[in-house]
Amino acid sequence: MTTEKKIIVTVDALILRLNNNKHEILMIKRSEKCRAFPGALALCGGKVDVGEDPEQGMVRELKEETSLDATNEMSVVCVRGAPDRDPRGHYLSICYNVTLKDPNQIPVAGSDAGEVMYVPLKDILEEKHKLAFDHLIIVQQYAKWIIKMGIVESIL
Repeated sequence: MTTEKKIIVTVDALILRLNNNKHEILMIKRSEKCRAFPGALALCGGKVDVGEDPEQGMVRELKEETSLDATNEMSVVCVRGAPDRDPRGHYLSICYNVTLKDPNQIPVAGSDAGEVMYVPLKDILEEKHKLAFDHLIIVQQYAKWIIKMGIVESIL
């Protein structure tokens, strides 16, 4: 008898805002009930359902975890899929730069998010917070991407 191993497709949201002259990124604090990285900060996201387009999965996961509504304007920043990036199995994540329908809407934690908050991007890059999975690498790639794409000139 053989055991079939599967790759699970997930999505992660990269949402940036400028607040008091500081770039901030939307993060969740994982619930203490989570099997992997309980209590750590993570990007919003989750598994893509069977039969679901990844972009629609991103919109759904963002809504479930934060109550925020995304537009359909999103760009792929990177794809991460190292077999050991998640202790639960082999997860491949499509990481999107996401635009909110209402940038002033206040996020509310739901689903497996214990809390949801905007965190200074600079603090994450300076490793002042423990991030789940390989989300530090994703945020580092995102910082380079937003500069390359001309979204920001420098990280404030």
